[in-house]
Amino acid sequence: MPSRQRFRAASRDSNPRYQRQPGDRSVWLREELVKGQNYYDFLRGSIGGWSVMHCCFSLPPVADAPSSGRLTTLALQAGIFVVAILIQMIRWNGRISLFAPIFFLTGLTVGVCSWQVALFAAVLVWALNCALPNPEAFLLVQAIALAGFSALFLGTITVRTLLGAFLIFLPVVISLLTKERLMLKTKRPKPAESGHLA
Repeated sequence: MPSRQRFRAASRDSNPRYQRQPGDRSVWLREELVKGQNYYDFLRGSIGGWSVMHCCFSLPPVADAPSSGRLTTLALQAGIFVVAILIQMIRWNGRISLFAPIFFLTGLTVGVCSWQVALFAAVLVWALNCALPNPEAFLLVQAIALAGFSALFLGTITVRTLLGAFLIFLPVVISLLTKERLMLKTKRPKPAESGHLA
């Protein structure tokens, strides 16, 4: 059984369909699903987004607070999310590298926006990802889809949806301003076992 699995893995590795071409920066669902860190990022994003929106700085009803108070609360929420996204996407290895925290951002939209809107936006962008050339295009389409499904399901583009779309598009803006491409996290190779006899 293990030998059969190794044969299938070797067949996939040698098949051109499963190999990236030089310069290919598209987001591959098959590659992303085998990265355990992505599930952890999604969980952190969804729990953190829900906690900030509903527990820490919940928006009061319009009748109970002036508009200035609601804007202050929304600004605090947005500020917390922006810091979290910057922590997720910026790495320093002798120079600044920018990563696209796709799963973390998707989790945030689940916590910030209506989960139905976030879910349908995520499904749509993954369905279209084969035609999207890079992470920047991926996030742009996801932000647009989020606003579109909010208008479709909720009858309007809510403030929370606008916040979610802004957060998803933020890495693209930072990439344009810094002129650095967004990269995808790579799966770390397992260290070779020492003393193993073939």
